[in-house]
Amino acid sequence: MIHKIEEYKKILIQEYKDGDIFFFIGLVANILLFISLTLTLYHVIKLNSTFGYPLNIIIIKIVTAFLWIIYGLGRGSEMIILRSVILLFYFFFFIYMKVIKGV
Repeated sequence: MIHKIEEYKKILIQEYKDGDIFFFIGLVANILLFISLTLTLYHVIKLNSTFGYPLNIIIIKIVTAFLWIIYGLGRGSEMIILRSVILLFYFFFFIYMKVIKGV
């Protein structure tokens, strides 16, 4: 695991040196995505409610995450795969709260 972190660190440094602005836009977009999902998760847990999160939208997000995993596998991108798997955990938690717990 530490080896992979070092590898990603080297990639970040190289992208910085190359001045690849699109890489950094993607990085910022991912960070903001996880901040928003973490805040949503906090909201669901704190209020014990999924009110305002329609089930059909959550299912579409799950399908989208699976498609991103397939895309990441096809492109050989561990970062896309990792991000998409983490998203699946978020979305399955929302399904659990909404369908199983009924909140």
